[in-house]
Amino acid sequence: MCRLAVVFNSNIFDRKGLFNSVINRVYYLKKTNTFDIDVYLIQYYYPFYLRVFKKTNPSYNIKPSKLIVDNIEINILW
Repeated sequence: MCRLAVVFNSNIFDRKGLFNSVINRVYYLKKTNTFDIDVYLIQYYYPFYLRVFKKTNPSYNIKPSKLIVDNIEINILW
């Protein structure tokens, strides 16, 4: 089996196009059983004053290190 790393930049609190696209691609690559895939997401963490200014979700203060979506484990880099 080949190892493959998928690194992408997105927001875990606002899952839209790019996030869903990467998850779908990884999902179908895992179905082929030819790749051992590690998924890494680069998440930006804004300072407090920018979070207040942008009116982001209050749960944005939580910084998880891993996330599981559709049985795909995503390692989050802050």
